[in-house]
Amino acid sequence: MKEIRTNRPLVMFFFLVMLGIVIWNKFRDNSRENWEEKSFTCRGIVETIQMSVSGSKMLTLSQVKPQSTGTDKKNSLRKILLYEKSDQTSKQNLFSQIQIGNEIQVTGEAESFEQAGDPGQFDARSYYEAMQVDACVFVSHIQILNVSYNPVKQLLYEWRTKAMKQLTAAMGERDAGLLGAMILGDKSQLDSEVKELYQQTGVAHMLAISGLHISLLGMVLFDWLRKHLLPMKMAAIVSLVLLLLYGQFTGFPVATSRAVWMLCIRLVARYIGKPYDGLTALAVSGSVILLQNPLQLFQCGFVLSFVAAGGILIYQEMTKKRQKRMKEWQKTLLSTIWTFFLTLPVMFWYFYETCPYAVIANLILLPLLSVLLGIGILGCVLCFLSPLAGGFILATVHWILAFYEFVCKEIQAFPGSTWVMGRPELWKVIVYYIFLLLSVYILAQYRDKRKAGFCMAALCFVLGSFRPTFEFLYIQMDVGQGDCVHIKAGGKNILIDGGGAAEYNVGKNKLKPYLLKNGVSKVDAAIATHRHTDHYKGLTELSECMKTGEIYTEMTRGKTLRISEDVYIETVWPLTLPEGSTQDENKDCSVFLIHYGRYKVLITGDLDKEGERALIKHYAGTDTLKADILKIGHHGSRTSTSPEFLSAVSPDAAVIQVGRNNYGHPSEETLKTLDAFGCVMFRNDTDGAVGISFDKKKIRIHTNF
Repeated sequence: MKEIRTNRPLVMFFFLVMLGIVIWNKFRDNSRENWEEKSFTCRGIVETIQMSVSGSKMLTLSQVKPQSTGTDKKNSLRKILLYEKSDQTSKQNLFSQIQIGNEIQVTGEAESFEQAGDPGQFDARSYYEAMQVDACVFVSHIQILNVSYNPVKQLLYEWRTKAMKQLTAAMGERDAGLLGAMILGDKSQLDSEVKELYQQTGVAHMLAISGLHISLLGMVLFDWLRKHLLPMKMAAIVSLVLLLLYGQFTGFPVATSRAVWMLCIRLVARYIGKPYDGLTALAVSGSVILLQNPLQLFQCGFVLSFVAAGGILIYQEMTKKRQKRMKEWQKTLLSTIWTFFLTLPVMFWYFYETCPYAVIANLILLPLLSVLLGIGILGCVLCFLSPLAGGFILATVHWILAFYEFVCKEIQAFPGSTWVMGRPELWKVIVYYIFLLLSVYILAQYRDKRKAGFCMAALCFVLGSFRPTFEFLYIQMDVGQGDCVHIKAGGKNILIDGGGAAEYNVGKNKLKPYLLKNGVSKVDAAIATHRHTDHYKGLTELSECMKTGEIYTEMTRGKTLRISEDVYIETVWPLTLPEGSTQDENKDCSVFLIHYGRYKVLITGDLDKEGERALIKHYAGTDTLKADILKIGHHGSRTSTSPEFLSAVSPDAAVIQVGRNNYGHPSEETLKTLDAFGCVMFRNDTDGAVGISFDKKKIRIHTNF
């Protein structure tokens, strides 16, 4: 490419670093067992203090030295998160005297982070592993061993905490939560509904200390210092120091770290009088981040930040000639459209959906961002000097934030405002980017609209193939305590049960992300085997956050639900329900046979042995109950799955829907019965989500689906 410089050795080094990490990650042993210890004692240095969403303090402990070394797991701990035990919070604040840099010893309940059991679920273990945090401890006792502390980090933390309190006092929790996220990097008070609104309209990047924020603040500061207070070189030094302090002040998330590094390189270039190259600066910042934390390469924050920044720099270089003849509004429009298409695969990969009107939202709201940040920072500073003056200034911010919310809600109300695609295959993403770059390059360099149009058509074709398709797919989800089965066939999606937990929104946190990852924007129908909470609650939770068809709760024998021409669900139990029955007993729960050609799957809910005997008796002399796959009843409890029932069903494989540490399920008795029968077993607590794909010739079973 004529217009793109190729003599960039640091860019090549950055690509080699990424390639090395991919190869290393492919062959490293990343299997980690779950572990828990009721009384775990360790010592270490307090690295950070943060506020959690619940409003309590959360500490990061580095240089961890366990005092009891019973396992290799505890010997290899790098960093751990410390929380106050919930029953201690109301009595005393254990972390009130702790400062950053203190050496402390803590005792409490330790556990590893939860690994995602279902596709699409937030994987806490991978997220924290990328930050080199290996476990969390709910602290019941704490002792300060060394009172020495880091004065700079502690002072910045205290300023950040005070600033958040000042914003809350001046603006109220809702506005302060938004502005605090934008200028302080503190999301502890960010309203979940507002956060979701910004995400669904494609402007969530405004809620983080992103590269745009740093560029606006850093260059405005440098230009002001250079013009009004200091000579150029001194202004560069002061700006560089303040940028580093601001990065530390906000906690240095990846996007902030990338932007601070790039702007520091730009300021150094100005200081020494050398030309600044954006792609080289990007490569340097990326190499520094990855050499410190290699697994950041696979995290959304890193990928989104570097794809957006790198893509924009490449676009500017490819269209350098054309941009000289463009007006500012044309540059802004094309740059916004380019960024949307550039980040589209990343959004689908990590969030599975996007808003097609995000370009409109950004064109309307981005011009106000510099005003919002400037007024917000000024008002925040004034609050320390004069709360009245600061509150007066911040009143303007309230109206800007209200306008932001108004625009987001209006865009959300547009038809087709949510575009669900699911996670595309990697090779399709690569092909997409090839055609995207080709189309822009051909149009910019040769103005060949025909060839550029061909590339865009190919681009749209690849984009349309992102959505995954299946002939017939049965997935037994890992919902912890409870049952949930997803059936996908003929373009329709059916759920049988939905899990449910007392203090965890399974519908929002497990079912919805899983469905979105598989390109499902609507559940056509849902069926509950019975009304026990661990089967039914998740369906009602899902219906509150996603389009869900009718929920069937009392299916009796003979009722069928046809999904496609080849797939239908038949109810084989119970025979009848007494009038007014709530169908909340295990013996009355519905039993379903899923038919697909010659294949059958039997789903038994929580059916107990008494119900099994009645079922066998009713269908005696027929092969109605025979099935290829059996969903074991009642989580593998000893009250279900008798040898007689297994003989009647005669399955080739059995799946046990059971959560980790789930009331002792599955029982040894049930496991021995299945083993004696010679049935291949799969279980959610060890195998994660179990996916079973069917075609006309064979069945394929996938674990950790």
